[in-house]
Amino acid sequence: MPYYSFKKSLSTEKIGKHFPQSSEMSKGYPYNEWNPVWKIRNEELFFTPNLDSFVLNGQSKKTDVISAVAFNSRNNILIKSSLAKIWKDFNTCEYQEFPATVIYRKQKLDYSLLHFYTYHNQFIDFKESNFYYAQIREERIRDLEINSINEFISTRSSIYRETQLMFTDNVCPYNLAIDKEKADLDFFLIEDIPGFNFIISEKFKEALLKEKATGIDLINLSEYRFEPRDRK
Repeated sequence: MPYYSFKKSLSTEKIGKHFPQSSEMSKGYPYNEWNPVWKIRNEELFFTPNLDSFVLNGQSKKTDVISAVAFNSRNNILIKSSLAKIWKDFNTCEYQEFPATVIYRKQKLDYSLLHFYTYHNQFIDFKESNFYYAQIREERIRDLEINSINEFISTRSSIYRETQLMFTDNVCPYNLAIDKEKADLDFFLIEDIPGFNFIISEKFKEALLKEKATGIDLINLSEYRFEPRDRK
């Protein structure tokens, strides 16, 4: 069964001329109250954030999934409320759902914020994946031999000791494979793998296509290969 990378689209044909699609909250938004959007962290939340309202940029299209600068895109998805039900229908990683609204051409639309706070790097098939070291992702310094999650962690620590530069994205993938025997979720997050974040199963992808979900790109991991240039 293939797996896919679920991404918020950058294509102007899909989302319009502005990325992120939402650059601000509505006028008078209470940033200094106890529950503003900027307090959303990459952990389980014990409060309901105020998500009223995200303003869609005038050059952006109204899509089912909307990119927004107001929150960390690695842990959150702003999605049309009616489409959020897909996550309830499948075996997904832990998440929280909060009500949100989006202002589009003076209309206030119902959306939801899906907030994820667990990672599943143990689902990566490191032996079938290939990595290189880079301080800038597009520039390869050298290839890396990584065959397990422990080697991944130790390699990053070794590079830090060598360079004293704390980059979370200096171990980069040419390609990424998922261990089908270990992966028991249809939707999950992986952490600190540049270019990848949300991973979905074939069944989950088919559900999104059936609903004709907009504002996203779905990349088949078995067909993906990133080709960096060598550092000069």
